[in-house]
Amino acid sequence: MKTAVVKIKGTRPFTDEEISDIWNSTGANYVDVPGLVRKYYICSEDRTTIGGVYLWETKAQGETIYTDEWRDYVVERYNGDPPSVEWYDTSLIVDHATGSGRLEWPDVA
Repeated sequence: MKTAVVKIKGTRPFTDEEISDIWNSTGANYVDVPGLVRKYYICSEDRTTIGGVYLWETKAQGETIYTDEWRDYVVERYNGDPPSVEWYDTSLIVDHATGSGRLEWPDVA
């Protein structure tokens, strides 16, 4: 599995209303995306950077989202710099959400 950390730097701090609008208007875009296991929406404590942490089955599947068109859209929508995308191998997941604290050893693609 692969994890992508996407960061979008704004030109000023985002307001709570803007963040809520962004999350609510984009969340549905990630339902049923092939290969996407999980997405977390993130916002820096100073509210100047937003983004997401994505868990993908493979990097190739994730790269279908992070296209030049997507980057252009992000720059235009947020009037900022192009988003950064950093990739990480994800070889162990500790999951407490299920209440079991189970360890998952996904295949590294």
